[in-house]
Amino acid sequence: MVTTVDLPDYTGYSEVENVYGDVKIYTPSGLWVVGSDIITARAVSGTLAPAGGEEDVIFQTDPSVSTRGRIRQVGLSLRTHQISGYSDMVNQAWLRIYLDDDVDAGTPTLEILVYDIDLLNGGEIDTRSEYELYDTTVTIDSTTCEVYYAHDTSARGGLLMAIYDRPDMKWIASCSWISLDCEWLEKVKITLYNGDSNPSNHLYGYGVVLYGLYP
Repeated sequence: MVTTVDLPDYTGYSEVENVYGDVKIYTPSGLWVVGSDIITARAVSGTLAPAGGEEDVIFQTDPSVSTRGRIRQVGLSLRTHQISGYSDMVNQAWLRIYLDDDVDAGTPTLEILVYDIDLLNGGEIDTRSEYELYDTTVTIDSTTCEVYYAHDTSARGGLLMAIYDRPDMKWIASCSWISLDCEWLEKVKITLYNGDSNPSNHLYGYGVVLYGLYP
């Protein structure tokens, strides 16, 4: 049965401009979406190698041009091919998000360790490493390292794979992603921060950001 509804008479009302908010739209599939989901999706990636105590930018909007958008997802692939001179790819790798005024202030709006991203998945890999329940091993620089794969992942993100150097008690590789869905109104910056106190040690790898810009 189809019903009709008479809409109010908006005669005389002026146009409304520059209103920020979510408008629900009922799709043919029967799902509700919000207006903020209808944005242009883009992805940007970068090579990362921050030394201890430093951060590398994965993505940043032009601070001189005001934009509005939403961060959808961030992925990190961190690894090393040598045993010495690297930082822990799980416990010293910080994902930092700076939104709007926090970009200029230099204060992260949100920061989360790769270790914490594993916790989104119940801390599976960290817990299994405590009991040495690894999936396989790999030899790097004559050192046998343990390889852990996530057997399941959260819909919001998780640590998918990590390699542990048990003799040195460091994670030498990690593959993780997280869905953030946070918005910025003017500008944004996303970085990888190395929490290692030794400036001679580095994180190595790549990061990708999936984001959307409002028209």
